[in-house]
Amino acid sequence: MSPTPWRTHKYRPGAACFAGPAAGAATAAGTRDLARTTALGLGYGVVLWAVLAVLVMPVWLQAVGFGGAPSVPTVSVPSLVGHVVYGAVTGVVYAALD
Repeated sequence: MSPTPWRTHKYRPGAACFAGPAAGAATAAGTRDLARTTALGLGYGVVLWAVLAVLVMPVWLQAVGFGGAPSVPTVSVPSLVGHVVYGAVTGVVYAALD
């Protein structure tokens, strides 16, 4: 098996770690209210899932010739749940850092 899927999952969260707080800081306008940052985090998780997991990852895996690449779009409820939980936790932690 090719290590390509592991590389994909290795670099994608790195980009997400920088984009999330930047988007949260810009959108929240300095407000670190728990409800607001959690809601922003939930939205961030959904956007990450829709763009990266549903569209970008399958296209990327097909582009590098991975034999088990999923079709585009790849809609997976467990993946959505994981990204939403990640976004919610990011929002809660962002509020706690105030």
